[in-house]
Amino acid sequence: MSLLDDVDAKIIEILKKDSRTPFTEIASTLGVSDSTIHVRIKKLKDEGILLRYTVEINEELIGNKVHGLAMINVDPGHLEEVISKLIMNNHISKVYETHGVNDLIALLNVGNLDELRDLIMEIREIENISSTTLDTILKIWK
Repeated sequence: MSLLDDVDAKIIEILKKDSRTPFTEIASTLGVSDSTIHVRIKKLKDEGILLRYTVEINEELIGNKVHGLAMINVDPGHLEEVISKLIMNNHISKVYETHGVNDLIALLNVGNLDELRDLIMEIREIENISSTTLDTILKIWK
């Protein structure tokens, strides 16, 4: 894998803001040809730098107005097993593996506090989870 030059870095920044930005618009913004953008993006994909294009959902507009971070500790040897169960839940949008105080941190998105309570109770019942704590997110700034 090569280091990113300025053009690659700027392409990535544009795609981070809106992955649907047309190649012609990126080319115009950067002052290069459309074919340069096609070649650069293909190279970024081939090198494994660009993994996928995705969308960002406004969770609140689809009814998920309450968010929380579940800090989860897992019995040794069962991390991937627990992760596979967590990622199947539609109210868990992210699962991060950490190696600090907690083994996993999961981002929870639900409609209300009762649903948040129910979800953390459901998580606590997953086999091989040794402990959990929950922080409720009060406001999302970015």
